[in-house]
Amino acid sequence: MIVATKVYPTSEVQPTSGSTRLYYWFFALTIAALALHVLIARHCTNPDPFTYAQIGKQLLAGKTLYVDALTDKPLLAPLLFMPPQLLVPNRYWPMAVYLGLVVALQCVILLRAVRPSFWSGLTAVIFLSFVPFAFWDWHYLSTEHLSNVFILSVLVCCRRVSEEGRCDRRLSVLLGVLLGLAYLTRPTTAVTALVPLCVLCSIPGGWIARFSALIGVFVGGATTVAASVAAVALWTGRAENYLNVLFVYPRVYVSASSETATFLYYLEAGEICQLLPLATGLAFLAAFTRHRVLIWSALIAAVLNVVASPRPYQHYIVNTFPALALAMVCCFDGPLQLTVDRTSRQNSRGAGLAMLFLALFLPAVAARVYVVTRTAITVPNVQVLEGISNVIDERYPSAKTMWVVAPMGHEYLLFASRLKPAHPVRSAWELDLPRPEILYKEASVIQEEYLASPPDLIVLQSLYEVYLDPLEVPVEKSLTCEILRALLKTGQYRLEKRPLPSTDELAIDPMIRPFEPREYRVFVRKPDSVKL
Repeated sequence: MIVATKVYPTSEVQPTSGSTRLYYWFFALTIAALALHVLIARHCTNPDPFTYAQIGKQLLAGKTLYVDALTDKPLLAPLLFMPPQLLVPNRYWPMAVYLGLVVALQCVILLRAVRPSFWSGLTAVIFLSFVPFAFWDWHYLSTEHLSNVFILSVLVCCRRVSEEGRCDRRLSVLLGVLLGLAYLTRPTTAVTALVPLCVLCSIPGGWIARFSALIGVFVGGATTVAASVAAVALWTGRAENYLNVLFVYPRVYVSASSETATFLYYLEAGEICQLLPLATGLAFLAAFTRHRVLIWSALIAAVLNVVASPRPYQHYIVNTFPALALAMVCCFDGPLQLTVDRTSRQNSRGAGLAMLFLALFLPAVAARVYVVTRTAITVPNVQVLEGISNVIDERYPSAKTMWVVAPMGHEYLLFASRLKPAHPVRSAWELDLPRPEILYKEASVIQEEYLASPPDLIVLQSLYEVYLDPLEVPVEKSLTCEILRALLKTGQYRLEKRPLPSTDELAIDPMIRPFEPREYRVFVRKPDSVKL
């Protein structure tokens, strides 16, 4: 008797029961991750989520991007920060939930497009869902997390090209569009183009077909970026500021930086060492899979994405997560597999590798999650700043605008308040960016605009009180200092006698650097003052 059996290629789910079980685990893990995101949202001092979310609030209030809602990011970045503001515009926890959903979307893309086996899929889902909690600079909503959606989409499309050995015109254009969207979210992701370049050059066929596919990628990417420029021009009536954001300011930002991102820097910092053994092992296993070119180029592009960033910040490592997750699926589902067939022995070998990874990964991540969670519970600095903002709103009901003069990490004071920013250039660190005229306006013009429309409240953090001393000369020229002194010299402000609550519990990260309580002084604009 002849029994017909179906041979499943690697791109298909074999038994549907395993796929269903995997999705049950995905939903359970997503709920657990969302709960952790909400809990850890009590502690976040990185300026990025609050800076870009403030721009989202301004856009929803009718402001115009790159005109009176200024940012140093391309078009898609501020737009992607808008959805949480539709829910609760003055709180951080909706952004934490949004981040959890963005990560869950990455898992869905991987599961639906690649259709991995149960153990490799479970490993990738656990990695994507919980590795952001392994370090304090990875678990907040950032352009890195948002751009990862497009990076992972590029990688799974390249896997399809590697699987099928060909790339039709529509798929090549789609690759270009996804690369363009990633660039418009975070410009350094442009190095991800290395992956389709390598994969397309490695597929069978003549060079004419390969070159045609590369042209499709270029057309798709260039059209996407050009469409964003046209959209901004139609929206604002001019595109000069946006073109500066895309092409001019990144070079100025890099040249003005005293630090540069190098692989040695990240090795010395230590955080990348959590992922380096994993990346090394996956690169080794990739040699025995059909997708070796895809995996190697994806890992190399991920490293370049980090070190190509203008400054050495640990949250840039987040952009390596998609490449590592896809490499897990490809390597665990195809160890020593050079043919299309998948035998039970190969399946068990892949499941063994996945379980070995989980045995090593889960305890390490659990320990880091414990540290981050304990910090969020014992040092709820988001709640502390939120409380200070509530006091400001209650004490000064007639005030409409506020300028917070404080270091990075205090952007939440303005974001959590009902008050509006006094000027499109909101914070001290933005005012003191190198050559602000490229992104915004001439420094003298910004100062004149602050004087012409002075804020109703100036909240001065104690660390910046040195700016009040006319004998004190800042280490470097500070536009913030000049504007603050000019405003106070006008005589329009009185110093509020009642101090705001001090940030006794506030810390950037008490595990790695000491901190001191900070106090705030409030300068209130006199009601009879007339705008200059």
